[in-house]
Amino acid sequence: KPSIENLNIAKGLYKSKNLLVIPLSRKDTSMAGKSPMVSNWNNLTTNYDFKITNSVCNLGIVCGPESGIICIDIDVKDDGVKIFKKMLNHYTIPKNCPIQRTGTNGYHYIFKYNPERMSTMMAKIKCPKLNLIPIGIDMWIQQCQFVVSPSVNYTTGVQYEWINPINNICDIPEMP
Repeated sequence: KPSIENLNIAKGLYKSKNLLVIPLSRKDTSMAGKSPMVSNWNNLTTNYDFKITNSVCNLGIVCGPESGIICIDIDVKDDGVKIFKKMLNHYTIPKNCPIQRTGTNGYHYIFKYNPERMSTMMAKIKCPKLNLIPIGIDMWIQQCQFVVSPSVNYTTGVQYEWINPINNICDIPEMP
């Protein structure tokens, strides 16, 4: 489990980038540590603050206009990573794209939230099935949140880790 000190440092860093950070608990179905501890988390603003106590096990960032970002969640399960690598033959991911390795050895690719393009999109978009088989790629557009470093997936014991961290929000690229 990340220490209270490390969670506080990370929370401060994310908040300094004007991201909406929320506390997470292990009340999700898999007990992985992805469950928001605040009931109205999808109606908060970046002014929201919370105290990190022993009951906070992870941190999440809310996607959409609040934080100005979206997340493409690529899972190992359902061949998400494998299929995404094939997709990269057709799309170029900008070098300044924040990328995080997840607690299941998948990836989070972070892109700028574009209100003109995305405000009418569904909150979460699952990749279409291929020959009736699900693909492990989701887009978290708005009213969604994703787990961030130094959080741990309590099911696998693996810590989330930035490969290419979020530096300046204005430098985050548009989604190709």
